Amino acid sequence: MINPGHLKEFLPEYLTLFEDKRLFRFFHLPVQSGSDKILEKMNRPYTGNDFLEIAGGIRKAFPDASIATDVIVGFPGETQSDFEQTVSLLERAKPDVVNISRFGARPNTLALKMPGQLHGRVKKERSRILTKLCAELSLGRNQPFVGREFEIILDEKGKGKTFVGRSPGYKPVVVKKGRLGDLVNVRVEKVFQTYLAGTPTD
Repeated sequence: MINPGHLKEFLPEYLTLFEDKRLFRFFHLPVQSGSDKILEKMNRPYTGNDFLEIAGGIRKAFPDASIATDVIVGFPGETQSDFEQTVSLLERAKPDVVNISRFGARPNTLALKMPGQLHGRVKKERSRILTKLCAELSLGRNQPFVGREFEIILDEKGKGKTFVGRSPGYKPVVVKKGRLGDLVNVRVEKVFQTYLAGTPTD
């Protein structure tokens, strides 16, 4: 995980590291909001456009890379317009994984006393909207993997008698046979919101 405000200073150099095939192309960039006004109130040293440029740079270098991000809904003073900017940013960036949190004031923080505290019902509804959107975005990102083949290491036990490995872009790939530690070639037969289902081709 890396702060977008830091990464924007050295993105090209950073991306060269991931040319090493021993590294998964997985990038966790917590954006928190698509509204520059809210980001400023959060004291975040970047803008929504900075995040989009970074995500675009990653996808240009590694189209199959997975991008994860974090979003907080209901930060004090977040208007409907601010929320819609977050929706727009996610629709444009199409992250593979989004961790959604409802704002909750922590003791001894500036946000605790900020004006514009939102009612829980508002935060719950905005969280529901983003959850639905992000599920659609994740599934959409996975669809192009149907029919793709790549090599994975089975390093985790799944549900039942399945095993799980990771694609080069760190997407979970579930197979129905194998052994932990096996290095196998798989073909993706079906995709879901949170994982790919594959069949060994060996």
